[in-house]
Amino acid sequence: KVNASREHRVPVHVHDLAVVAVVHRQRKHRYKGVEHQRLDAAALHFAGKALGQQEQAAHIVAYEAHVHAVGRLALEDLRNAVPHFSGLYDKVFQKNEMLGAFQRPQHVGVHLLAQRIIFHVRIHTDRISARSGNVPAARRRTGVVCPEANLADITITPDEQRWADEAMHHRFFVHKGYQPSYFYGDDIDWEYWPVKDNELRWQLHRMKWWVPMGKAYRLSGDERYAAEWCAEYLDWMRKNPLTAYDEGKAGNWTQAENVYFAWRPLEVSDRLEFKIHQFLYFLPAEAFSGDFLLHFLDNYHRHAEHITRHFSAKGNHLLFQAQRLIFAGVFFPEFRDAARWRATGVGILNREIGEQVYDDGMQYELDLHYHHESIDIFFKALRMMDANGHRGEFPAAYLATVERMIDAYIDCSFPDYTTPLFSDNRFREREELMPYYRAWAEVFPANAAIRWMATEGREGTAPEHLSQALRTSGFYVLRSGWDADATVMVLKAGPQGFWHCQPDNGTFELWHRGRNFFPDSGCYVYAGDKEVTDQRNWFRQTQVHNTLTLDGRNLEHTDSKCLRWETDDATHIVTVGNPSYEGLTHRRTVWFVD
Repeated sequence: KVNASREHRVPVHVHDLAVVAVVHRQRKHRYKGVEHQRLDAAALHFAGKALGQQEQAAHIVAYEAHVHAVGRLALEDLRNAVPHFSGLYDKVFQKNEMLGAFQRPQHVGVHLLAQRIIFHVRIHTDRISARSGNVPAARRRTGVVCPEANLADITITPDEQRWADEAMHHRFFVHKGYQPSYFYGDDIDWEYWPVKDNELRWQLHRMKWWVPMGKAYRLSGDERYAAEWCAEYLDWMRKNPLTAYDEGKAGNWTQAENVYFAWRPLEVSDRLEFKIHQFLYFLPAEAFSGDFLLHFLDNYHRHAEHITRHFSAKGNHLLFQAQRLIFAGVFFPEFRDAARWRATGVGILNREIGEQVYDDGMQYELDLHYHHESIDIFFKALRMMDANGHRGEFPAAYLATVERMIDAYIDCSFPDYTTPLFSDNRFREREELMPYYRAWAEVFPANAAIRWMATEGREGTAPEHLSQALRTSGFYVLRSGWDADATVMVLKAGPQGFWHCQPDNGTFELWHRGRNFFPDSGCYVYAGDKEVTDQRNWFRQTQVHNTLTLDGRNLEHTDSKCLRWETDDATHIVTVGNPSYEGLTHRRTVWFVD
């Protein structure tokens, strides 16, 4: 059978069962590349009889002829084929012995062989539709959509365009803190590490420039973007294989093997999500061939399964991994494992939203950046599920918690939409935050405060309260109003947080008439070699925050309690206490006077 398929130019690597069924009919017809030639009824009947599922098998045969024997079948024939492929694995591909001659050297599982064929017929239909400019038809595969990538309204920022153009010459945008972007070589060196900041090495493997390349391709039609993306994609696969992985054995990150950077679960999950965008943007490209598609799908499946075996124990990393596994299961339902991926991710998020979010709405890392990221994680999972008919898998309590998290974020915001740079928070301006508020307002239309923020005060109403105590998490907001000239003080005095929470208990920021008079030092950098780590430690230390320090030492204990909270009259009062050092309790009282 292998020899026969070679003789008639049907590539073995496709693993197509239809080859077995119709090889003799192909020998008789010898299509010789004539476009739009179709297998006759006898050939289809022969295939159906051989596979025991005449209608479904016939469409596989039609696909085989389309892709590998006669060029293109008429588009309408493929469209008609698509609906018959749901449940194909259970009905047709249980005859494992028929696949024996077509196993790849990598010994990919039988179910993956079936999935490739299913994907091919659907995705090649999409590609032809996309090339013809029929964008709605290009999404006809199963009605699956990705709300984050709107093909009908593609926009690209000047920065994104620059990143796309620089990537054509292997200058890759990896990190905002390291600009201009570094050159990674004509022959890309995926292990190049110009500054021993771990984030610079990790985030290289998020390929932040690939989605901008996809946008640039779609908006310009320049096939060079697509060709370069495919080349870089395959280059990365070849140079970053997934070998034995046990992050517990990574040891000192500055000396860790490359696999621990390329396949760290957080980076893997990031790629899992944004490969969906890349897939949609590059779908009509000439470079997105059938062979490339095989590599893409193999790699995608490998990514999803890697996450299921290497979930983080807790925190935002676990949330990211779960959300992105949901994306994989929802957007590529043709994978046999898709339902399991989706159910696993949903189960984790439903559990962790109760574990990681305090009753006052704050995420337990006590870092407003990761609080915002957590909102985005829970929200994006909800929107992806909702857009594809799965919202019922998240209970009403899940939605209520997400809404409460948004309310807490609003409470801690200054009039210009920025937030205090406590812990590892980073500066985000109004323009960056507005798309989030607009998306939130669509899902929570009854929340007047979210709509007020989303429309910059044109619709909805400001929150009815001014000062607010988020007692469980320890964020206390003293506020004179919600207008641009308001005075706002945010005091941080809560329980022990996690890695992103700095030893800054008792610190505060004070905003008055358009200016932040007590800005926090922020985090500057995360981790790396000694030079980088020393920089992080300097910005983390207690004495550079707006709180009491004893002998220049960092806080020894963090267990702050609210001792007084009064907002009944013109003077709002808060008193907090923390056993900061052995033998020394720091008590801080703020009188907020109108």
